[in-house]
Amino acid sequence: MRYRLPPLNALRAFEAVTRCGGLAAAARELCITPSAVSRQIALLEGHFRTPLFVRDGRGLVPTPKARSYFQSVCQAFEKIDRASAAFGGRPLSRRLSVHTYSTFAVEWLIHRLPSFRARHPDIELRLSTSTNPVDLDAEDVDIGLAIAAEPRPDLRIDTLYDLPYLPVCAPGLLGGSPLPLASPHELRNYPLLYTRYKLFYWRDWLRIAGADDLDIERGICFDSSSLTYRAAREGAGIALADLLFVADDLADGTLVAPFGALVSSDVRLCLVSRARRADEPGIAAFRQWLLDEIGVSQAHARTVIDELGRGEAPPAAPLHRGQPGAGMVSPAYA
Repeated sequence: MRYRLPPLNALRAFEAVTRCGGLAAAARELCITPSAVSRQIALLEGHFRTPLFVRDGRGLVPTPKARSYFQSVCQAFEKIDRASAAFGGRPLSRRLSVHTYSTFAVEWLIHRLPSFRARHPDIELRLSTSTNPVDLDAEDVDIGLAIAAEPRPDLRIDTLYDLPYLPVCAPGLLGGSPLPLASPHELRNYPLLYTRYKLFYWRDWLRIAGADDLDIERGICFDSSSLTYRAAREGAGIALADLLFVADDLADGTLVAPFGALVSSDVRLCLVSRARRADEPGIAAFRQWLLDEIGVSQAHARTVIDELGRGEAPPAAPLHRGQPGAGMVSPAYA
């Protein structure tokens, strides 16, 4: 059978431009110049005698017909890649690259990796951490975490959980201080611990608690939430903590919650992968394991709060989350 194929280099350029959203990003990936990518796109448009892209304020956007064609091209490239791997003797996708937020890795994920290893001993994990959300277009990763904003047709987005939070501190901070802490207004007597990424969380909590006249920035600023939790455990001040990360500390008395104000937000942590690869065995296995573990952690956190007599979390007004970009919000989870 004689195949009537378009120019394959042009097809590869079309796939890269569509996935990356622009000529420059595609050129970096393909190791050629943007003008060379542009010529390849023009060649493919000439082959089909129809435009493939329109320009808007964000760059190149594929036409609806080109978007449908893109999905078919991706599937074909995936089959070629897998067949080439099998032919060349390479293992098929048993190495999984995962991008995660630094705090999520330190405070939650690392302690549970033996569980994943026990369930999937044949999958070799490669973890990368950052204070930024995953960018599947720019990074060589299979799956990662982000704060979801808008859905994208080329991504699969699985919501893990929303982010309830509450003030916590070491019991010795209160027991060794003559200063009272009977109301949120008296937080002015103690150092508040925060990150520059999450300063607005403290402002939101204080507003809901009726103490928004406090000067938060008189406290101690850290580069990551994990450092604020460490400082709180050491008695350096009072941190605003994600309940999922401090449930064990509250249960064993390492930390205490001086107020009953557990506040929920509209910020949701999500797991993101490319839609065309979402059902690959390694990606699907990690997703299911993570969802299972998150469910167990959430149940434990609810039990801890009930035992502390905290009750249900009152709803919060929507938090300011910055301007969305490429379907994700920049760091709200550092």
